[in-house]
Amino acid sequence: MGDAGPRAHDLDVAGLGAAGVAQAVLVRDRALGDVGNDFHVGVRVGAKAGAGRDLIVVPDAQTPPVHAFVVVVVGERKVEFGFQPAVVAAAEAVEGAQFDHGFYSDAVDRLDRISASVLKGAGMSVLAGLRVAQLGGGLAASVCGRLFADAGAVVGVAGAPRATPLEEYLNHGKGVAEVADADLIVVEGGPAALAAAGHDEAALRRLNPRAAIVLISPYGQIGPQADDPATDLTLMCASGIARLLTGQVDDMDESPIRPVGHQSAFLGGLAGACAGMHALHARDPTVVDVSIQDALSTIAVTELTRAGVSGKKWPRKRVADGNGATVCILPASDGFTAISPREDKQWAAWLKAMGSPEWGNDPRFRTKPDRVAHWDCLHTLMSEWSRHHPKQWIADTAQAARVPSFPLRELHEQLDTPQAKHRGFFRPIEIAGRTVQVPGSPFGLTLSRGAAGGPAPGPMPLSGIRVLDFSWVIAGPTVTRYLAAAGADVIKIEA
Repeated sequence: MGDAGPRAHDLDVAGLGAAGVAQAVLVRDRALGDVGNDFHVGVRVGAKAGAGRDLIVVPDAQTPPVHAFVVVVVGERKVEFGFQPAVVAAAEAVEGAQFDHGFYSDAVDRLDRISASVLKGAGMSVLAGLRVAQLGGGLAASVCGRLFADAGAVVGVAGAPRATPLEEYLNHGKGVAEVADADLIVVEGGPAALAAAGHDEAALRRLNPRAAIVLISPYGQIGPQADDPATDLTLMCASGIARLLTGQVDDMDESPIRPVGHQSAFLGGLAGACAGMHALHARDPTVVDVSIQDALSTIAVTELTRAGVSGKKWPRKRVADGNGATVCILPASDGFTAISPREDKQWAAWLKAMGSPEWGNDPRFRTKPDRVAHWDCLHTLMSEWSRHHPKQWIADTAQAARVPSFPLRELHEQLDTPQAKHRGFFRPIEIAGRTVQVPGSPFGLTLSRGAAGGPAPGPMPLSGIRVLDFSWVIAGPTVTRYLAAAGADVIKIEA
C-alpha cells in the first residue's frame, strides 16, 4: 500500500440469500491528488462474507488516473466494472461464472452505485452504477428515465406522474431522486416552467455542478416559441408529421391525423435518452436541449431533404400507387397485410405466391413503370385474391417467396407473437394490484472485451470514435447520422 495508508470502502450486499454474498473491498493506495489514482481491488467470494478466496486486481502502469476497477462475484454471477485487460482476465478466471461488463469505472464513489438488481441477476447491466435523477412531471422525461432504467441504471424520481396505467408503467421500479449524487439529470418543461419549479439549468448546477443535464420541452429552451403550450396533437401538426401520416390521399378534404397514444412523448424521451448518453461521454458537464418538435421533424427526413434540395414538396393527392415502388396494403379475410414486391424479380415471385393468376401476363403489368401507371386496376386484382386469405398466411407466403411482407396486427395480437415471446420482449409487472404485460427493452446486448473507456478527446461527445457504416436503406444510416452529429467519424462502406 502507498504511504497514505490503505482506505477500505465496503460494499454491503447482504440479503442476497441463496445467490451467495459478496463483499468488495476497494483499497486506494494513494491519497487523492497524488500522482495518479491507482487502485487495488479485492473481492471475497463465498456463501458468506469472508469465506472463499480473494482476487486481487492491480491496474497496470497504463491505467488512466481517473479509472478504478471493481470485480464482484455473487454465487455464479460475476459483474465487472472497468475495461482493463487485467480486470477482465481476473474475472474470467473464476470457473462457471457469467461475465458481464459494467459501464462506469471512474472513482471511489462509484463503488456505492453497483445496482442490487444487477447483482441479483435481474435485467440488463450495461449501465450498472449510473445514477439518473428524473425530476418533475412530463411523459417524455418518464420515457427517458424508463429507457435508462431498463438498461440497468439506478433511476430516482421526484414528482413523477403515476395517475394512469401508462405513467405507472413508465415510472415502475424507480426510486427516490438524489440530485446531488446523480450522473445525469432529466427534466421536462419550457424555460419559464422549469424556472418556476427550480429545475432550470442554473438551479440544478447549484445542486450538482458535474452531472450531465437533459432538458426536454415541446419547442426547446430558446426561441420565440420556447414557452408556448403544446399537446401531442399540436406537436404532430407543428412538426409536419401529421401531414405525412395518412400518406397520399384520394380525397383532398380528408383531414390530417395523429397516431393513437402519446407518440410525441415517446419520441422526445427517446431523443433525450440518446442525447443523454452522448452527454455522459463529454469531457465537461454538458446540457442537452431536446425539442420534441425537432425530434418529430427529423422523422420526415426524406421530405425535408426533398424540400431543401429541390424546393419541391411531396404532393398530398395520390398519383398511381403513391410511391412508384409497388408497395401497398392489401385487404385480408381478417384484416390487412402490407407487401413490397419492388423489384421485377420480387414481382415475379409474388405472382407465383398468388398462384400465377392469368392477369399476371397482362402487358399492362410487365414492368415497374407499367404497374405504377396501371396501379388502380392492379390493386383491385390483387385485392380480389387477398380477401380470401388470412393476413398472417399472406405474409408468411410472401416471405417464403422472399417478398417483404407483414400483417397489420392489432395491439393485443402483439402479446402472443412467437418472435416477441422468443426475445422475451414483454414482461409482467404489478400495476394497481393487477399483473399486466408491459414492453421491455427493444434491444439486446452482447458485450465483448474492449479497450479502456474515457472522456471524449475532442469538443464533441463522440469525438475520436470511428464508425464503419455497412448499412443501407433507412434504419442503419439514420443511426450513423446521429452518431456523426455527436462528433463520431463515420466512414460509409458502399454495398
